[in-house]
Parts: sequence; structure tokens; C-alpha cells
Amino acid sequence: METQGEANIRTVKITLRGADFAAEMVEMRTWLDQRMFEPARFTYKQDKEVVVISVDFESDRQAEAFKSRFGRHR
Repeated sequence: METQGEANIRTVKITLRGADFAAEMVEMRTWLDQRMFEPARFTYKQDKEVVVISVDFESDRQAEAFKSRFGRHR
């Protein structure tokens, strides 16, 4: 997982197993909704059993909170 910044966008990247993808997406969406966080963009790439999720935020605070919650190693 890494955080990158470009202009005012902060990107949080999370790597997880493909088998965990659906459950993790539900958990992320619920967490974002509860905090009324709106990512600027949400994308993913899958390579066999590994999925890399990239979430862009316009707020450093939101990016750091998301990173703290979902950045744990899988």
C-alpha cells in the first residue's frame, strides 16, 4: 500500500488477494459512506490472485484516514 500525491489528489493503493476482493469492497464502501467520504476516483487492477485497488481523494485527511483503516498488509 502506498500514498501518492499529484496536484491536490492523494492516491491510496491497497494490495489484496482476489478471494477477498468482494468482501473488502463492501467493507470499504460502508466505511466511506459512514464518514461521508467521496473518493474522486476508485479503480482496480487484477493480476491472477492479486488485486491492486487505487483510491483517489482530494483531501489529505480523508486519504490518511482511509490508509490507516485499509492499509494493513494482507
